[in-house]
Amino acid sequence: MIVKWASDIFEGKEVDIKSGLSLIFRLLKDIISVSFLTGALIMLGLILLVLPGVILAIIFSLSIPALIIERLKVFGSLKRSKDLTDGTWWKISLLLLAILILFAAAYFFAELASSFFRQKFAGAIITIVAVSLIEPVYPISITYLYYVLRGQKPAYRLVEARAKYVQPTRKLEVKFCYSCGQVLPYDAIYCPNCGARVAAISDNLYDT
Repeated sequence: MIVKWASDIFEGKEVDIKSGLSLIFRLLKDIISVSFLTGALIMLGLILLVLPGVILAIIFSLSIPALIIERLKVFGSLKRSKDLTDGTWWKISLLLLAILILFAAAYFFAELASSFFRQKFAGAIITIVAVSLIEPVYPISITYLYYVLRGQKPAYRLVEARAKYVQPTRKLEVKFCYSCGQVLPYDAIYCPNCGARVAAISDNLYDT
């Protein structure tokens, strides 16, 4: 949801909560599939060797923004994320590291603040508030990164309608013979009824 709202802001659109919720519900199945697939791959990489898990986390970090913004399917969004992050691993790793440090600091200070309260309920409230305030940082950051990298690389499946080639068409207009009033075929040169010449040959060529 935050990815969609951040996308609207970055594109200069008005944030529409209703349409955002509707879009998320339509894409919910694909979002869950992408999250599960990337999470499983990253976890497997971390279990086997730490480095592959980190690399996979970087490669697939933009899969959710690609899915929501470009309306891609599961594997299409994974491929798009891989294409965008190619050659920018160090920048992305530094960003993810900064976000991780920010989250860790927020949790630390929340736990520290909650330790001053004897009631566990009050400490839990402080932790929830701190996490809620810091939680949007990650989706906003990766959405912004998505737009930055997309601006540096060729678009994927974003075809402008005006770039499509339109075949020339004939003008389908009703014509009548000026001599006898007979309805004529659109490419007629002579009237099939009276034989009068009704058009020059050049009039029947395609418009260019």
